[in-house]
Amino acid sequence: MKKINVRRITAAVVTVLAACILFTLFSGKINVRADGEGAAEGELLHYTIFGSLDGFDIIVSGEHVYDGQTLAVGTRFEVEEGCSITKIRKYFGKEEHGTFVAAIWDGDTGELIKQYDWTLESGKDAWEELVLPEPIEIEPQHPYVVEVQNTKESPYYVYTRGYFDDVTIEFFDISGGNSVFSERPGDMSTNAMGGNANFLVDVEVEYFKPAETPTPEATEAPTPTPAPEATEAPKETEMPTGDLEPEKKGCGGIAESFVAIMTLAGAGFVLIRKKH
Repeated sequence: MKKINVRRITAAVVTVLAACILFTLFSGKINVRADGEGAAEGELLHYTIFGSLDGFDIIVSGEHVYDGQTLAVGTRFEVEEGCSITKIRKYFGKEEHGTFVAAIWDGDTGELIKQYDWTLESGKDAWEELVLPEPIEIEPQHPYVVEVQNTKESPYYVYTRGYFDDVTIEFFDISGGNSVFSERPGDMSTNAMGGNANFLVDVEVEYFKPAETPTPEATEAPTPTPAPEATEAPKETEMPTGDLEPEKKGCGGIAESFVAIMTLAGAGFVLIRKKH
């Protein structure tokens, strides 16, 4: 009888187990899903209150209109969807320079949300932007005020007339009396500018628009299967009345005749044996 080689069998078992473990590990790595896959799709949009100023006259205020007082001018606005303010914008004339104070206010409570110093060496008769260090989250259908306060060294401001009469504003809700100002530093601008004038103070907001879910096509409802017509229940068979004994048929007579013939044949056979 051959001896069993225990070492060879043990080595074979270990090899098989190792192969199974390696296959499991590599299979797991191949099937790992990449991070970020399946993230929500959508579109990041940016909106401003003011767009192109082509066709509008830019009016520059005269020097020391308010006897050298600092003047805060701004715009009152609401948004249609929750979003973030990422920039404050203002149209500066060439005469404007120095360090300005830009602010975002809660137009409902009068609370100061954020305030920033904005230094400008010289205006350029163009839009200037102040990028906020952190976005400000704002709510839809809630009033806010963005304002910029000028300096004693540069008591100028610019404005235009009738802008919101001719331009459709997207995403923002701009109602009457949206251009506001204040003569008291540190107070929110609440005085409405008359004469249909608009101070060119603006914000840029960032809004994430989620992807629209496609509406499934309407399918026709299945035609209902008509119910089967009701059928009459089978009538019960009437049982015969009277004598229930079955009638004798012709076969019964044949059987009786056969018995009689066999009886006669037997009697004849007995007689013949007696004669002999």
